[in-house]
Amino acid sequence: VGVGPFGGAAAGAVLMNFDREKALNALAIAGSHSAGLIEYTKTGGSVKRIHSAIPAAAGVRAALFADVGITGPASILEGEKGFCKVFAGEYDLARLTEGQLHAERALALATAAGDAELAARCLNVLAYLCSGSYQPERARQVSAEAAQRYADLGNPAMESDSLAQLACAYIRLGQPRQALAAARRSQQRAEAVENYWGIANGQLQVAVALAELGELGQSIQAARQALTLARERQILFM
Repeated sequence: VGVGPFGGAAAGAVLMNFDREKALNALAIAGSHSAGLIEYTKTGGSVKRIHSAIPAAAGVRAALFADVGITGPASILEGEKGFCKVFAGEYDLARLTEGQLHAERALALATAAGDAELAARCLNVLAYLCSGSYQPERARQVSAEAAQRYADLGNPAMESDSLAQLACAYIRLGQPRQALAAARRSQQRAEAVENYWGIANGQLQVAVALAELGELGQSIQAARQALTLARERQILFM
C-alpha cells in the first residue's frame, strides 16, 4: 500500500500518454496518497482483501489530478519530508537504475562473447527496464533489436514479447500507427506457437493503439478479446 500509488500513477501516466512533466506530477501527487499501515496484522479486519485496490485507486486519482493541472513536489522521493525519509530513513535512490546498468553491462558481455541468445535476452530485459524508467526512445531501440534477434533465432514467443514492448514504446513516443503494426505482429507471432499469454498481451497493445487512433469501438472489442482469453487461460496479469 505504501508504494502502490506510485505504480498506479505510473500506469496512468503511460495509458494517458503523459509527457515527462505531467508524469512527474502524477507521481508526486501519488506520494501524498502513500501510507502502508498494517495494523490489521495485530487486531484483525478484512481490509487486507482490498489492499491492492486502495493504492491502485489512489494512483489513478493522482494521474487524473495531474491531467487537469494539479502539480506536486518534484522532490517527493528524496525531499526532507519526502517518501524515502519518512518511510525508509536510509536509502539509495541510485539503486532504482541499477537494474538498467547491469542489463547494459550484461548486453555488452553477451555481445562480446558472441552469444546471440543471451544478447537477445539482455535486450528484452533492457526494453522492460527502459520502459519502466520512462525512456521510450531507448526502449524502442532495444525492443526492436530484441525482436529482430529473436526472429533470427527462430523464437516466436520471445519475438512476440519484444514486439509488444516495441508497441508500448511507440505509444509513448506518440506514434500509434507504428504501435498498432507492432502489436498486431506481436499477436500473430504468439498465435503461431499458441502462446496464449503472448496473444493476450498483443491484443491488449492492439487495444491501446486503436484507442490512441480514436478507433474506440475496435479498441473495446480488442480489449474484450484479451480479457476473455485471459479469463479462459487464467492469465492473472490481465
